[in-house]
Amino acid sequence: MDLLVRRLARVATKISDPGARQRAARAAGHVIAGGCAPTDADFLVDALFGLAGTKSEETRVAVGEALCFAFGGVGVTAEGALFGSFVSLAEFTEKTSSSSSKAAAAETGSAEDGFFAGTDAIRDKILDAIFQRYLYSSRSEERCAACAWLLALVLHTRRHPRLLSMLSEIQEAFGSLLGDQNELTQEMASRGVSVVYELGTEEQRKELLGSLMGVLSGESQRKRRVKLDDDTQVFQEGTIKIDDKELAKKGDGDAPAGSTGGGSLSTYKELCSIVTDIGQPDLIYKFMDLANYQAMLNSSKGAAYGFAGIAKRAGDALAPHLAKLLPKLYRMQHDPSPNMREAVKGIWRAVVDDPKGAVDAHFGAVMEELLSECGSRMWRARQSSASALAELLSGRRFAEVEPYLERVWEASLRSIDDIKETVREAGKTLCRASRGLTVRLCDSHHSSPAETRATIEKTLPMLLNKGLNSTVREVQALAMDVVMNVAKHAGSAELGPHIPTMVTCLLEALSSMEDSRLNYIEQHAPAIGLSQERLEHARLQSAKASPMGETLDLLMNHVDDEVMKELVPAIGGVLRSGVGLNTRAGAARFLSRLCLRRGSLVRPHAGKLFKSLLSAAETDKSASVFAAMVSAVAAVARHATEARVNQLVDDVAAAYESVDDDNHERRATLAAALALELSRNASDALRDHATKILPLAFVGRFDVDEKRRNKWEEVWEENSSGASSTVRLYLDEILASALARLGSSQYQIKRQGAEAIAGLATAAPDVVSEKAPAMLAALTKELPGRVWEGKESLLPAVADVVEKCPAAALTFGGGEVVAALVAEATRKKSSYREAALRALDRSLAALAPPTVPGGPGGGPGGYAEVEGSNPVVDFFPAVFPLLRDALDPTSDSADASVDNPASEDRSTAGATSREMEEEAHRRASEAKAGGAVAESALGCLATLCLGATIRGSMEVVAIEITRIASAAMAPAQPWTRRAAGLRVVAALARRSATLGSEPRTVEAWLAPLCDAMRECGNDPRVSQLRRAAAEATGASARSLASGSVARAALVKTLEEMRDGDRAPDVRGAAHRSLTDALS
Repeated sequence: MDLLVRRLARVATKISDPGARQRAARAAGHVIAGGCAPTDADFLVDALFGLAGTKSEETRVAVGEALCFAFGGVGVTAEGALFGSFVSLAEFTEKTSSSSSKAAAAETGSAEDGFFAGTDAIRDKILDAIFQRYLYSSRSEERCAACAWLLALVLHTRRHPRLLSMLSEIQEAFGSLLGDQNELTQEMASRGVSVVYELGTEEQRKELLGSLMGVLSGESQRKRRVKLDDDTQVFQEGTIKIDDKELAKKGDGDAPAGSTGGGSLSTYKELCSIVTDIGQPDLIYKFMDLANYQAMLNSSKGAAYGFAGIAKRAGDALAPHLAKLLPKLYRMQHDPSPNMREAVKGIWRAVVDDPKGAVDAHFGAVMEELLSECGSRMWRARQSSASALAELLSGRRFAEVEPYLERVWEASLRSIDDIKETVREAGKTLCRASRGLTVRLCDSHHSSPAETRATIEKTLPMLLNKGLNSTVREVQALAMDVVMNVAKHAGSAELGPHIPTMVTCLLEALSSMEDSRLNYIEQHAPAIGLSQERLEHARLQSAKASPMGETLDLLMNHVDDEVMKELVPAIGGVLRSGVGLNTRAGAARFLSRLCLRRGSLVRPHAGKLFKSLLSAAETDKSASVFAAMVSAVAAVARHATEARVNQLVDDVAAAYESVDDDNHERRATLAAALALELSRNASDALRDHATKILPLAFVGRFDVDEKRRNKWEEVWEENSSGASSTVRLYLDEILASALARLGSSQYQIKRQGAEAIAGLATAAPDVVSEKAPAMLAALTKELPGRVWEGKESLLPAVADVVEKCPAAALTFGGGEVVAALVAEATRKKSSYREAALRALDRSLAALAPPTVPGGPGGGPGGYAEVEGSNPVVDFFPAVFPLLRDALDPTSDSADASVDNPASEDRSTAGATSREMEEEAHRRASEAKAGGAVAESALGCLATLCLGATIRGSMEVVAIEITRIASAAMAPAQPWTRRAAGLRVVAALARRSATLGSEPRTVEAWLAPLCDAMRECGNDPRVSQLRRAAAEATGASARSLASGSVARAALVKTLEEMRDGDRAPDVRGAAHRSLTDALS
């Protein structure tokens, strides 16, 4: 016997073959049941306990059956086991539990006649080992073995009194194992719970049912007393992985034998090591909290399996718990775990006969459960609640969901913003269900007005405030889609009170929902060659085509007079404080389209809208927003009352006429843009105010800003019937505006006023002739004083008025005008002197009267005034000294330093190379400017000679004139100055002949210039110079006597140029001059 016992123990514990172990274990049980010695029984039981660490499920079952034989009370007899069809206790129990297996029971003997009753010592040893050692072991395999052994005892020992007395402890043991990580342990524990329920008394059954309900409800349960050691597996392998390579490497190095490693944490020792390495020991408590959470989920799953087993047997005992149980079961049917779903669906089928009726009866409780769990800290609960809620909402009536609509949307928006992806996917399903329900309830064709109104009141604020204003793209898109569908399907009466709020939120959403990448592009637009205006235009077009823009268009269909009373202040608030390009431009565009579609509604509110739009346009820096605001003003003006339009036009005029305002530039830009938009889109309203707008348009055509100038030009072209006739109608207004600008303290405004006066004289000289003296008086009044930037524009304005109205200029005082220009030509600034000389040149030409050759004899009084011509004014005494000082190289006022190397050497003595370069650049600039002034002075001198009215005045200075011309024609001078000198010679010769000067006197002036003219005519470089030489030579030959030697030389020069020059235009000029000279 001893040899048998030792051999069985050795096979059970030492042999690796699972089949041999199982047969040895069953044999050991039979030996103990056969009545071996107590010492041998103890030895075999210890050998069976030695198989607790096996991972073979069949071995655990075999050991469990062996312990049942050792425990005593099994229903099989020795004869049945030896000579019957007995194979295993599991098969035997299954046969005897069937009502059709009486034959098998008779064959194997009765339940009461077991062949071994067992001993208390063996029973105590087995129970102590299970409950004290293995059931709460830190090793998962040992807990699984203990669960299998305990399940075998309650299944096969047939209501043994010892077990019946320990039903509460057994129930607790099985309940604690419901949350084990091992699924096999969970299944066996749940089956054990079902068996204990069948064996227990009524009180015990109620206690067990309540305990299972608590586990299913997620209530806190009494924790298992599992001792933790270094190798205790806290998490299943792969549950927690390490991304850090060094920590993972260290964790693998410290892993115990048999650990799979690979950067995964599972044992208590690994967790403690890793939290120590990263310097956060308190993380161990969070890890253990996660482990407890996992155990709770496992407990719920195991409880579900056990509950499914006892649900049919419980019957009416479940009735008190059904109201509490049904919401939990409904949610848990959508649990992420397939096993949990399967177990709960089994319970659902067992306890619920009519699922739809049960859900309808407990709809409120189910909704509360799901809405509450949507905010749970456990992602499984959130995911299952979202899925279950989506199913529950399908096809519901308004009366059912009314109390929960707001909370449903709150849960929907929260779920699609969850941190876990699977919850977000379930949230999308919930959002689709919520969207469909809300749109259906807001559809006036499917719901009553009261239901639609109540639905909008409950859902719309949530969607606008928390949906559109969310930072999550998915939430924004969902809210926008629902709002758009509500606007599309709801009735005007129900939607009307909410339109102001909707419009405000949608306008703000135009900016908040814009793609953030556009902000990056805007910041780097210059670097990529994209203009700001093009980018803003693209952004506005994108916003216009967005769902927000489409919804705003839909809302216009629901606007009425009552809505407008609240809508206008709301839009005004957006215009004042709206943030974002799309928001501000969108508000203006909304008003423009509202005027286009519902213009009559805007009419009573035009004043407020004008004020808001103009204020926003004046302060906004964006060109696109500015244009949108101005366009909206014009759109409102089309439907405004006459009084409002009058006020608007007055504001436009005041904005442009406020020349001394600090914000004049911005206001002037606004006025020009408004005038243009009114001209384009509200021409009827503008036509009635032409008296105010057209004078501004004429003056605005000369604005210093090109964009404003172009806008005013278009306004003038579109609304004036013709320059002359329009100026005749509004002459006083135009002149008043121009003179007011001329008197401004701002130089740019002065310049605009001067140019406007010149333009007035150019556009209609016959109309403004009677106003010319006043115009000249205002212009000449502004000439004295410092030379400010842009003052050069006053000088051509004087010349324009004098040219277009010479008679009026002489009436005002031609001498005064010339004297004013002469005074300005003495300024030090070269560009200003040049402009003054050019204006003087033009004025002298305009004021010179048309003349005929002198009287008989050509005496000093040979000038004859043409009948009806201008009065005779001699300008030589006033003008020639100025020109002489500017052109005579011997004059002290001439810039001698330009051609004086000695002065240059003195100025650069001791200077650095950089200073010398700067000095050279300065001198070059001065020389260039001085050359331009000299050429202008020469042109003025030629004009002065052509317009000479008294022969004596010119003859007195003729020698000086020829000396100046000779210096100008020197070969060292630029060709432009030489050509100007030739024109002076031609003018002197022509005017001398016209005034009847003595030929010998003229020859004395011109003879010294013959060689210089010949040199100019022979210069091969510039054909323009040779052409000017031909004209001067011809005029000089005509003014000389026919027998003069000088005349013959000049004629010969002309013949040579006519026959030998290579330029056709020079040959033609020489031929014409020769013909005139010989005629």
